[in-house]
Amino acid sequence: VYQSNILCRECDNEQIGQYESYLKSIFFGGPTAKDEIPVFRNLINKKSEEFTECTNLSYSKFKLGLLSILWRSAIAKRDFFDEIVLSENDLESIRTMLISNDPGEIGKYPVVIFTYVNDSVIPKDLIVKPRSFNHTKGSGFVFLIGGFFFLFYINHSFTDEELSKYTITKDCKMLFIWIKK
Repeated sequence: VYQSNILCRECDNEQIGQYESYLKSIFFGGPTAKDEIPVFRNLINKKSEEFTECTNLSYSKFKLGLLSILWRSAIAKRDFFDEIVLSENDLESIRTMLISNDPGEIGKYPVVIFTYVNDSVIPKDLIVKPRSFNHTKGSGFVFLIGGFFFLFYINHSFTDEELSKYTITKDCKMLFIWIKK
């Protein structure tokens, strides 16, 4: 799902395009700078919960790549994105982050990722209409893209310590939480 002509060529192909190209290489493979090759390791914690730990991520490129998806969806006019409504303040804040290459602190618009890519039964090529969510720890938007659920928090009550377990950290790592069958 894509809407063309909402950004100028420079922003679309260079500024924001660089972040999205980076994300594509992380999630679906492709060329990556030699010093930015991600390292993946599957883990199981004491509660038998399964995760994939990804290290050697670029905090800036990864977080800004994710935020570019949210921002682009919020400014799109297609019905597919009609639930992605951000305040003018949030739109401008994310736009400024993108054009200034500033991913902000860990607690500013964090993204938590769940995946079912290890389940051989569920199709991996799904893209589902993004929806808003609201629960006790926060609110935001959820996207399902290619076997990954991206939870974009606009408002939340997580501490930085809690977030460091579930979102991209400045030490360049993140856990992808497996969804059980």
